[in-house]
Amino acid sequence: MGLSKCSAKLSKSLVGNRAGTFVPGGRRPTHYTEVSHVATHPKTKLKLKVDFDGRQHPFHPDAEETAGALKAEAIRFFGFVGDPNTLGLFRADNAMLDDGAPLGNYNLTDDEVLVMRQRNVGGGAR
Repeated sequence: MGLSKCSAKLSKSLVGNRAGTFVPGGRRPTHYTEVSHVATHPKTKLKLKVDFDGRQHPFHPDAEETAGALKAEAIRFFGFVGDPNTLGLFRADNAMLDDGAPLGNYNLTDDEVLVMRQRNVGGGAR
């Protein structure tokens, strides 16, 4: 089959639409107004930033992930070598996230910055 016959056969099997894309002949083009499976599921990934010692890094945890799991991931990323139990994740209003609570419980906004710092540990000698 020559090149001209092949291209003629190909042009007959494709039908152009106004969007400038092509669909196989005999099929209707799909429209972007159709509901996709992604749109029907609730948002599960969060876009957060963790600040540690003046350095920020973005993290994308699931809403079901606990604050403790995010803290552990941030500790690995930033290379903290001390006792991880002395650190906590804090919001801008200085409220500490509970390590055992899912992140979805906190209604965190996209690009919210969580500060990982020393917890206020009480006690000690007087």
